[in-house]
Amino acid sequence: MFSPNGDLKDFKNSCVFNRYKPIGDTDFEFAFCKLMDCVYSLWDESPPTLGQRVDLLSRIFLGWSRLGPANIIYSDGEYLFAFANRRTQLSGNIEPPGLYYLQRDEETHKRLNNLIGLELDGSAAQYITLLASVPLSKEPWCPFKENELIVFKNGKILNKAQM
Repeated sequence: MFSPNGDLKDFKNSCVFNRYKPIGDTDFEFAFCKLMDCVYSLWDESPPTLGQRVDLLSRIFLGWSRLGPANIIYSDGEYLFAFANRRTQLSGNIEPPGLYYLQRDEETHKRLNNLIGLELDGSAAQYITLLASVPLSKEPWCPFKENELIVFKNGKILNKAQM
C-alpha cells in the first residue's frame, strides 16, 4: 500500500529505474516505482529487520522531502510506515504538520464513534490508529513533527524517528 500526498518537483528528471518502470507520468508514480526498486534489493535473500527497513525508508523519504512537500503512508504487508514532512495549511503556507494521527482502543471507539465510515467489528479487542492530513474530529489528534517517520503494527506505534 502506498498513499502519497505532496509535490516532488523535478523528481521525474532524476530517476533511473532498474526493475519497475512507471506507466503514467505523475511524480508519485515515479516515486513508487523508485521505492519498489529500492526495497526489492533489501528483500533479496530474506526478510529485512525492522531497523533495516526504517533506515532505508528514512533515507528515501527524507530525500524526497527536499524536492517539495512529501507525506507518505506505505505498508510492506507487515508494518505501516507513515512519513510526514509539510503540507499547505489553511493559511496558505507550506509548513508542518504534514500528517496527524489518532489512536483508539475498542472502549474509546465505542464511546466516541463519531467518525462517519469507521466501524470496528466488536468481536475482539482492537486497537487502531487513524492517519489524516488534518484532524477529522474534535479529539486530540497528534501532529507529526517535520520529517518524522512513525512505524505502526496492529494499530500501535513501534518506532518513531525524526530526521
